[in-house]
Amino acid sequence: PDGGTAEVRVVVVDPADGATRLTATAAGLLVGAEPVDGDLVVAVVRPDGRLGAARWDLSTGVPLWEHVSADGIRPDQVLTGDPAAALVPVWRPDSLSLGAVAVDLRTGEALDAERERRAPVRHEEHVLASGARVTWSWDPDGDSGRGRVTREGRGRLFSFFGPPLVPVGATDGSVADTLLTVSADGERLRALELGSGRPRWSLPYDGRVPVRATAQVDGVALLDDGATVTAVDVRDGLWLWRSPVADGVVPSSALTDGDVVLLPWRRGDGALVVVARRLADAAEVWRSGTPAGTGLLTVVDHHLVAATGDAVVGLSVGPPPG
Repeated sequence: PDGGTAEVRVVVVDPADGATRLTATAAGLLVGAEPVDGDLVVAVVRPDGRLGAARWDLSTGVPLWEHVSADGIRPDQVLTGDPAAALVPVWRPDSLSLGAVAVDLRTGEALDAERERRAPVRHEEHVLASGARVTWSWDPDGDSGRGRVTREGRGRLFSFFGPPLVPVGATDGSVADTLLTVSADGERLRALELGSGRPRWSLPYDGRVPVRATAQVDGVALLDDGATVTAVDVRDGLWLWRSPVADGVVPSSALTDGDVVLLPWRRGDGALVVVARRLADAAEVWRSGTPAGTGLLTVVDHHLVAATGDAVVGLSVGPPPG
């Protein structure tokens, strides 16, 4: 609000003990602070209107590179209250763009901003249990994209055209020869043979998008679209069950031990309840309340933890006594 003359301070702390790992300071208006391959990139609009960026090595606390753009950016273009007129930073896998300025995140060198504008935007990458590497990038229009599967020593195995549904964390490596994807328009689920890209099956999908895979156990994938969790057999596309869930309460991997999955559900009065359902058929095993104000559930070292507005509470897992 002061025209970009204030000092920005970005502090990185170790989640294990709260110790400060890095304090990065810069004069100007903060554009963003993003993790990049274990480092931290901090970008500001400097008081002179130019973009300033630095990539910090978190292990040493020193910058790997620093960049100041040749062209200027007015701070009011970033601070404007009109979303249509505001300059929005665009973070790509290897670059940062802001208006007519772009910088290479690997080297800190200036890039052709117009060329970067046409490059894919959102990017994800997964290394599967088989050793295959799956990458996906959305095109700038956000309606289409491109993906590929590669393997070290063999190069590209095949391309695909819908975001992959690869579970992060809660997986036993079952059906490792199949890649599950959803079409870019969100209307179909497809299973692709990992060696060739040939389709194993393709079925209509009527859930919300975006959707993410939160677990895959014994060949059963759990798909979370924010409103429901759906279980689908990756081997043949059989829909096993679907259950409503409270949105945003479980932000990453599903809460499952491979036999049951814990699903958050809100009662009519807004209270959050944990419902344990069998993974195979969604039969309810038990349900239990959570502390008042619970907004987040996660697992830490095999213990269920609930976060409220002012406390973190460890919960016992299992049916209530009696």
